[in-house]
Amino acid sequence: MAENINEEVSMGSSCYNNDPTMCARYGKLYNSAAAYEVCRSLSGWHLPDNAEWEKLISMKDILDADVGRFHFCDLGGYMDKYGNFDRKGYDGFCWSASTIIDEIRGGYDYNYYVQQWFIMGVSMVQMGNAADKLFSVRCVQD
Repeated sequence: MAENINEEVSMGSSCYNNDPTMCARYGKLYNSAAAYEVCRSLSGWHLPDNAEWEKLISMKDILDADVGRFHFCDLGGYMDKYGNFDRKGYDGFCWSASTIIDEIRGGYDYNYYVQQWFIMGVSMVQMGNAADKLFSVRCVQD
């Protein structure tokens, strides 16, 4: 996909600051369940895992040579589980299909991998308890 996804899902998505013009610019922000749903709804596409993200990062055509930064995941910020929006213009966060299950306090916690894009680079971050946060989505072809 050439841009962040801006598709309707049954629930779990929002525009940055609940402003439709932000969806037009940065795409919608989705929770983890909605991220999977939106990619599955597009025939022939899926949410990329960490290995696919690494392959995308290594592609030379996603580096903007004029400013020396990656531009594959727009810097559309995120929404936390309390409904607060932050980091637009500074960071972009895109869901990965890769997860880790950690055993904590006698139960299990899913830690989600999120691709973090920032003004001068990119990193893979592992976020515990991130399922209710809203991040951008990029889908890749099957």
